[in-house]
Amino acid sequence: MGSRLENISDEQIKKYMKYVYKIIGDIEFDGPNELYRYDNLSLLFSPFGGGIDRLDIEYLYYLLKNNPFYFKEGYPINRPTLVDHDLTYSVRESQIVIIDYSGEIETYIPDDLESDYLTNLTDDDVIDTYTWNVGSEVVDSEMLDDKWDF
Repeated sequence: MGSRLENISDEQIKKYMKYVYKIIGDIEFDGPNELYRYDNLSLLFSPFGGGIDRLDIEYLYYLLKNNPFYFKEGYPINRPTLVDHDLTYSVRESQIVIIDYSGEIETYIPDDLESDYLTNLTDDDVIDTYTWNVGSEVVDSEMLDDKWDF
């Protein structure tokens, strides 16, 4: 898909960069994130009718970074190239999970089963609930840590 700035001629890019520099003055952005957080970002893209896209911001950042002599005759515009990166976002979290083990037992006790009795049978391995059908539901979680791998 790319940035809409890709399709603009070098001459139009130079005019656009002149417009951008009138707004930003001598501000130098340390990275695309700093440009992304710039207070007047929407003003920078107003010539295109707004609708700022992440790729447009990245494209503009690299135009500013790679073209310090854009205004001088004979210097070609050094344009960024769109590349793909495989990313992994890893999250370490603590979860509270309710696990239900459902099964059947044969018994002579018709209506008066007691939790204590069943717990004792489970503790003594008379009943093995872990062989029954399992259902689970995450009822709460807390993020402990996150990181990007690229």
